[in-house]
Amino acid sequence: MNLPATLSVSLFIEVVYGDDHPPCEKIIRSHCANGEIPGAFRAGRQWRIPAAAVYDLLGIPAEQRGPARHAA
Repeated sequence: MNLPATLSVSLFIEVVYGDDHPPCEKIIRSHCANGEIPGAFRAGRQWRIPAAAVYDLLGIPAEQRGPARHAA
């Protein structure tokens, strides 16, 4: 799996939950604000979630993680 270095809330939901009863974006933003998603931070008005947090939530070991993609 090759993810961008940070994910938006909507991409986080798509990657982690897919179509399997995903929570609404407001719930994820609340988790970010409460520190429940490690490394999540505000970039202006949006929350960004590090790819490492996604890999950890999905249980993907470090040796199986692809290199982080950075925005051009």
